[in-house]
Amino acid sequence: MAMAGLVRGSAKEGRGGVMNSPERALPPKRRRRLDPEDREREIVDGAVAFFAEVGFDGGLRDLAKRLGITHQNLFRYFPTKEALIERVYKEVYLDRWQPEWDAVLHDPAKPLEKRLIDFYGSYLPAIFRYDWVRIFVFAGLKGVGIHPALPRSDPKAGYRAVGLRTEACRWPDGRARLRFVG
Repeated sequence: MAMAGLVRGSAKEGRGGVMNSPERALPPKRRRRLDPEDREREIVDGAVAFFAEVGFDGGLRDLAKRLGITHQNLFRYFPTKEALIERVYKEVYLDRWQPEWDAVLHDPAKPLEKRLIDFYGSYLPAIFRYDWVRIFVFAGLKGVGIHPALPRSDPKAGYRAVGLRTEACRWPDGRARLRFVG
């Protein structure tokens, strides 16, 4: 028995009826027209959540689908995946940096230990967030630095980025370590 316009056993015929029948079709999702700045913000916020959930191996087609936009529209705002990842990095790491932290870290009137305690007292609440931790861990598992400005091969690079001087030395048992030199 053939159904109206369909051959029996065709891919469009489902059990007990046609799969794409009007009764089963979902109403089309209505697209929202946004200003370019708002659309870019939506993409960046969605990308932060997406990469925090699935890691940097997540595909841009999946991200676009999750955001309800076309793949081409995503590339209109970010021409490459690397450009989007750099923007996510900026959003999650660089934009959370508070300028007063530089003053706390470089205050010569305070000993280094006090500066670090003061700094981490205000820095940790800014970074102990789901997206920050997950993206940091995914970057580490992937074997890439969180930003090219902080090469993984140089353990002192992160400390230099915040203006702390270090020197290589050894623990009494011979293990290597970094010592802060104020």
